[in-house]
Formats: sequence, C-alpha cells, structure tokens
Amino acid sequence: MNSKQLGVFLRKKREALGITQKALSQKLGLGTCQFISNIERGVSEVPFNRIGLYAESLQLNIKELTKMIEEVLNKKTEKKTSAKLYGTTTNNDEDPFIIKFIAAWQQADEKDKENVRVLVSRFLNIKEEKDL
Repeated sequence: MNSKQLGVFLRKKREALGITQKALSQKLGLGTCQFISNIERGVSEVPFNRIGLYAESLQLNIKELTKMIEEVLNKKTEKKTSAKLYGTTTNNDEDPFIIKFIAAWQQADEKDKENVRVLVSRFLNIKEEKDL
C-alpha cells in the first residue's frame, strides 16, 4: 500500500459513513478540511497525534490503521533511503519528511509516541529489552 492507496481507502471509508471532510476535520481539531483532502489524495499522512481519533472517527481498528500507516511509511523510508544512497536527496535538515516528522513528534501525546515507537521498532526489527 502506498500513500495514494491509503488515502483512497480512508476517503471511501469516510464517504461510506456519510461523514464530510469538514465534519472529520472538525472532529480531529483541524482548522480546515484541506488537510483531510491532502490525506485522501496521498499528499499528507495522518498526523501521529491523531491516529487514534482518526481510527475512531472512521470506525477502524487502531491497530489496523497503524499497520496500514506503517506500510506506507516503510515504503517512503525505503524510497528515501535508496535515493540517499545514490546521492539524490539533500541534507536531513532540509528533508521535508524529517521536518514534518519532528514537528509531529513534538506535538504528539505519549500514547501516539508509543504507537510510533512500535512502528519504528517493527521496521528496524528492534526487540524490547524484556525480549532480549
């Protein structure tokens, strides 16, 4: 699954529930429905600090939505890593993905940060200390 496919899935789910972009953006505490449009077009990702509320709003299991987002992020990371190996990207300080990630992390609550930790640990195949 890529960003566009996830966006289409989320749009279809929202529409099936009869929820407008405006109503969803209000429930998520976003200023405008443009951000929902961007997510549904694959331009933006669901903010880490709103994954739980997004899942709840669309009657999705948070673990399933997190897994879908994980897949999208894995593909993006692989693509970015591959590009960096061949020297086609800029410094991390200028990388929009890194900038957005840091901004989202700073605003995330502890539950959402834990969800991100789970995603990253799965992606990097990191075991928790208790598993060692």
